[in-house]
Amino acid sequence: MKIPDPTCRYRRNGALAVAAAILVFSSAPGIAVAADSPAPAGLFKPAVVTDALIPDLAGPHDQFPGTREQSAAETGKAGSNAAGSPASSRVSPNHDYTINLRVVPWLAQPGGNATLGSLGTDVELHDDLGIDSYKITPAGSANLRFGRHDFWFDALAVDISASDTVDRTITFGSLTIPVSRGVRSELDLQLYDLRYGYSFFDLQADGFRLGPTLGIAYLDFDVKITDQVTGTSNRLSESFPIPRLGLQGSIPFGQFDLGAKFAGLYIGYGDFEGYTIEGDISLAWRPLRNFGLVAGYRAIRTDIEYKNDNFNLTFQGPYLGAELRF
Repeated sequence: MKIPDPTCRYRRNGALAVAAAILVFSSAPGIAVAADSPAPAGLFKPAVVTDALIPDLAGPHDQFPGTREQSAAETGKAGSNAAGSPASSRVSPNHDYTINLRVVPWLAQPGGNATLGSLGTDVELHDDLGIDSYKITPAGSANLRFGRHDFWFDALAVDISASDTVDRTITFGSLTIPVSRGVRSELDLQLYDLRYGYSFFDLQADGFRLGPTLGIAYLDFDVKITDQVTGTSNRLSESFPIPRLGLQGSIPFGQFDLGAKFAGLYIGYGDFEGYTIEGDISLAWRPLRNFGLVAGYRAIRTDIEYKNDNFNLTFQGPYLGAELRF
């Protein structure tokens, strides 16, 4: 019969005692950090034993100095990736679109004057023709957006007529209307505007858009004056393309977007001389992803001189409408 070696029991108990001591002391921060140093080949690392056998004795934030900050940064990064960048969280996704269509009837009030012929009278739309009341004018726009690039197409049509009695003799081309004679006037104007704009600021990254615009406006204008006694009439009718430079921007906040634009340019060549200036400020409410309401105020001034004819028109007033976004 084989007699057990009494030293085996002591060696086994000693090994267990050493292992227990390693487990206890490895929970201390200083020793645990030292456990990260490479171990000799064939030997285990105390940190491995600690993680495998007693993971609850010391959490990773308590074991390794600096890990708490690193973990918080990783958690924040994960949250940022899941919810979007911090800039995008400040801007409602309702303000981001590729196509924006607006129908915004304009309550415009006209003003200005017109002269037809070298011997014509400078006829005031308000004082001489009685054209001074607000008129609901069809207007709308389409906006196509690619990143920082925008393309706009705006259109509006003004059709106003009025009757009045002149308090002075006026001459409009070959038509002369004596004082105290009844006169009927008709004003018809269409304005089409095609513009390109670039924004220096990205909506999602910077929280707003602002940049220059370059476009061309096509103006079709017609004024007709009729003597109500004789029935004779004369008219001034012109059509011109007018290039325009401008500035446009928008600032979103919550479900609202505040926008503004300004455009104008003076040109002169040959017998033509003129300019157009337009200012527009709007506030859009976008409670839904694809639908919103728009309110604003617009003012347009046009001054054209061509040969012996000239007209100076001003339209201004509020508008209210709706928009669809895709």
